[in-house]
Amino acid sequence: GINFMLSGNELSAECSNRRSINDLACGAGPAVVGSLTSRSSEGGLMAPLTVSGFSSFSTLRDGRVLPSFCAPGGGIISSVSGPWALQSGEDLRNMVQAAEGGRTCYWMESSGTSMSSPYAAGVFALWLEANPYLTPAEILATACATAQPAPDSDVRWGGGVLDAYAGLKKVLAAG
Repeated sequence: GINFMLSGNELSAECSNRRSINDLACGAGPAVVGSLTSRSSEGGLMAPLTVSGFSSFSTLRDGRVLPSFCAPGGGIISSVSGPWALQSGEDLRNMVQAAEGGRTCYWMESSGTSMSSPYAAGVFALWLEANPYLTPAEILATACATAQPAPDSDVRWGGGVLDAYAGLKKVLAAG
């Protein structure tokens, strides 16, 4: 991919990654979240965890390995917008439904880094609740420093597995 960087007064292109990560994730600031799968297609827990097959990864020219860490993103049960559920054409029989207060709520299984990224954002919000003075750079550094080692040698794990509890202990100690 191509990453445009300001060099002096001109814009120059520099190839920034060598695998499948989008160039927008190659900057120094983003928390790049990969996806792990912890459930089998039958719904049971898997041992050991696996990197989701769709999860992107990269090694940058500066030596950084992406993703920064992985979080649950494969086979996640998540809430779904009621209007979307009714208008999307999805088979409502594939969704869990519950009525409360005259309103029907829907849930369905979904997979993607669109599931693992909100998980990481929730972990970061927990850390910010514990220490509201954390900067984005400190949050990313904490996530990377406390990530659990990958359970196997697959390079797609990047920096390992996000560990919410280890990070929380670290930010509490710093606060």
